[in-house]
Amino acid sequence: MAVPNYTYLKIKLPSPNGVITVSSSFEQAYVSSCEYYDLATTMANLAELGQLRVTTPECRPDPGKASQAPAFVSTDETKSVPVDDAYPTKTVRVRSQLSAK
Repeated sequence: MAVPNYTYLKIKLPSPNGVITVSSSFEQAYVSSCEYYDLATTMANLAELGQLRVTTPECRPDPGKASQAPAFVSTDETKSVPVDDAYPTKTVRVRSQLSAK
C-alpha cells in the first residue's frame, strides 16, 4: 500500500526487491491530492446513489390518472399587490378568495 508522506514529498512503495521511493514536487502532490479527493467524492456519491435507488420506491406519474397538482386559479380570484411603492409597476398576484380549509 502506498503511503503519501507530505513532509518529505515522497511516496514509499514496498516491492519484492526492497522499498521504491518516488519523489515529487509540492505542486504535483497538491494536484494528486485534489484528484484523489474528487475521485473519492465521486465514488462515495455513487455508493450513496446506489443505496438510495434500492431503498427509495420508484414513483412515476400515471398517464391514465388525473394529476395531483393544485387546480388552476383564474385571474378573477387574484388581485395585484404592489411590492414597492416607489415602483408601482412591480407587483405580485395573490389569491383574493381563500378557501375555508
